[in-house]
Amino acid sequence: MTDGSSDLVRRLADDPDLMIEISEGIEHWETGEITLTVAGSGAVEVRHRRAGEERRYERRLEPTELARFANRLADLGFESLTTVDRDQARDELTVTLSIRQRGEELHRAEIPAGEREDDLRFAGVLDEYESLVDRVTEHDLPYGPAAGPR
Repeated sequence: MTDGSSDLVRRLADDPDLMIEISEGIEHWETGEITLTVAGSGAVEVRHRRAGEERRYERRLEPTELARFANRLADLGFESLTTVDRDQARDELTVTLSIRQRGEELHRAEIPAGEREDDLRFAGVLDEYESLVDRVTEHDLPYGPAAGPR
C-alpha cells in the first residue's frame, strides 16, 4: 500500500496497467452499488449492481481527458486519502477508493460518505466521480433514472 507520497494517480494516463476504482453504495440498498473503474488505457467502466441485477456502461477517454482526470485526482490528494474509522450515521454509505496495478491493490481507503462535508479533497474526488459516472452512463447514474425508486 502507498503512504500517499508517490504520484501513481498522475501516472495513470501513461500506464495502461494502472487502474483507479471508486465504489459507492450497497447492492441491496436503495440505489445499489455504483463502481467506476478508469484504466490507464483510457477504458472506463461503470458497473451498477442493484437487487441482484447488474448493468455495465463503457466508454473510452481520449488521452487528454484521461490526463485531466488523473491530474485532478492527484491534485486533490487521492493517494493521501485514508480509511476513516468512525461510527457511521444510520443509512450512511461507505465510499471505497483504490488504485491497482496488474491486479495488485496498491492503495485502498474506505471513507464514510458523510466525510464529504468535512474534507474538501474527498468532496472533490466525489465530484469528479459523479461527473464521470454521469457522462459514461449518459445521465442514467448516479442520480438519473437508473438510480430512482423501483
